[in-house]
Amino acid sequence: MLKQKIIKIDNLILSVERKIVIFSVILMLFLSSLQIFLRIFFHSGIIWLDTFLRHLVMITALFSSSIVSYYSSHFRIEIFEKLGIKKETKKYLDTIANVINVSAVFIILIATINFIKMEFELKSLKLEPEIMNIFLVPIFFNMLFHTLTSFFKEELK
Repeated sequence: MLKQKIIKIDNLILSVERKIVIFSVILMLFLSSLQIFLRIFFHSGIIWLDTFLRHLVMITALFSSSIVSYYSSHFRIEIFEKLGIKKETKKYLDTIANVINVSAVFIILIATINFIKMEFELKSLKLEPEIMNIFLVPIFFNMLFHTLTSFFKEELK
């Protein structure tokens, strides 16, 4: 029962992430086209738009990597599938790969939290990184949640 609720929450997070990525890509296309149009025809552009687009590219890339962690398609060990290893052995190897994956994402999440705390303590915020800081922790938390949920998905197979 709890596993099914966790998987439903995971699917909900995935659908929100997909919508964010789609919206971000459409927004990037529109704003970059607007900037090109303004520069060609009016010899001017919106000053802050280039920085905003760079941030939007990073946000899109991070949300996309979170979507990839939902499908657990990174850290796949395909050589074991091609070598014809037994199902039981493959199950153990997948579990080991998932544990390594969870550990890596957890370490990155902790490092991100420490980085943001250090940035605020040193007051070295430049180029509006507050925008990125708003998204970093939730994105890495989503990656960790997707990765942890992959254990439940394996049990249901």
